Amino acid sequence: MKGTNDKKKKLNFKKFKKGIALCLSSAMIASAVLPVSVEATSWKQNKTGWWWQEDNGSYPMNQWKVIKGKWYAFDARGYMRSGWFLSKGKWYYLGAANDGSMKTGWQLVNGSWYYMNPGNGDMAANQWIGNYYVGGSGAMLTNQWIGNYYVDESGKWVPGKTKATAQWILSGNRWWYRHADGGYTRNGWELINGSWYYFDNTGWMLSNQWIGNYYVGGSGAMLTDTWIGNYYVDGSGKWVPDAKKDQHTHKWVAETTVITHPAETHQELVKEAWTEEIPHEEEGHYEATIPGHWEYELVPATGYTEEYETIDGGTATRFVVTEHMHTDSKWVDSVTQECNDYGLEVQTPMYHEVAREVCNGCGKDITDDRSHLKEEVLKGNTKCGASHTIYVMEQYDTRNVIYPATYVVDKEKYVEKIQHDAEYKTVVDRDKWTETITKNICSECGAVQ
Repeated sequence: MKGTNDKKKKLNFKKFKKGIALCLSSAMIASAVLPVSVEATSWKQNKTGWWWQEDNGSYPMNQWKVIKGKWYAFDARGYMRSGWFLSKGKWYYLGAANDGSMKTGWQLVNGSWYYMNPGNGDMAANQWIGNYYVGGSGAMLTNQWIGNYYVDESGKWVPGKTKATAQWILSGNRWWYRHADGGYTRNGWELINGSWYYFDNTGWMLSNQWIGNYYVGGSGAMLTDTWIGNYYVDGSGKWVPDAKKDQHTHKWVAETTVITHPAETHQELVKEAWTEEIPHEEEGHYEATIPGHWEYELVPATGYTEEYETIDGGTATRFVVTEHMHTDSKWVDSVTQECNDYGLEVQTPMYHEVAREVCNGCGKDITDDRSHLKEEVLKGNTKCGASHTIYVMEQYDTRNVIYPATYVVDKEKYVEKIQHDAEYKTVVDRDKWTETITKNICSECGAVQ
């Protein structure tokens, strides 16, 4: 039975060696470099246009591609795009028909200047670029007001030029009202800050007089809902002919009210809200997978000590083997390690099966020295008088195995977007001012003059 078991061990190991050989052959075939038809990468042209040919004969279609440090866009047929190109809601300028590279910065196109963002090449619109402004079409604006800012014929902002605002003007002791465009009202009424004023045919404001059925007071504002002498004007300021004033004698008392008005301001847009886009490249690493394999280790014999009787009748101590030297094998699962773009080179042990002679009594390996049996028999130790053969796996060499690298994407290419709030400035329309109002009030009836 023991011989049968040994044969089984030898057969199983031969199968194992055959399997190893087949795996190695497959790996060598898989890793072999097969000859392919190679063409150098280059630009190609026909009557339709230009395209980029890869070294395997393929070409990019319906995509962006970086070629020699420049971005190009290709249509669904693989031809290079040129001129203006709309992609995902954003405009790009790709140069002339024989150029096609994506442009950045200021570009003069058909007589107009456009600004292409340096980060990703998309066209800027409705925003300031330094001292220049590009409108909704992307074209730089010239010779016009942009809010309260003026740009000249070159498109540059003129700092000293401010937009006029409507305001009261005092000339000598008379007032007139200048409109934002520099004009003024003549020979008519005008509603200013909630009050009606009348201006003569030269534009001067009238005060303390009747204008038809309406009366303007000392401030020039039309009076409403009050008595003017013996004449009454209603809530619209119009004289009411049938109104009767009390006939008693009024005791007028002057009452002065001082009203402090806050400054009048408004917010003007300096820069609209805008989104900053920061492109990030793809992040990744290379790793190689070492497939699972069998590992072998020679395990020494173990046992215990016992006393035995010597030839001369005495006693001695010897080591009794309970386990013969054998091969301990284990399966190691595949592992993954980081490496360079070439791959990972691993030093792998190589094993073969060897026959060893082992003492039946103590289990000692006597392959290279069988004198142990004779010496032990002479000592009277008949247990060590014979031996048997065992087969073990023994490392005889090593070899270097290269496992190919695999590129793993840690983080895909993406565009970081940072939202910036709109910027405003406070513009003073009218400074803080004090208004003094004096009224004559009757101390008896409360009438207001």
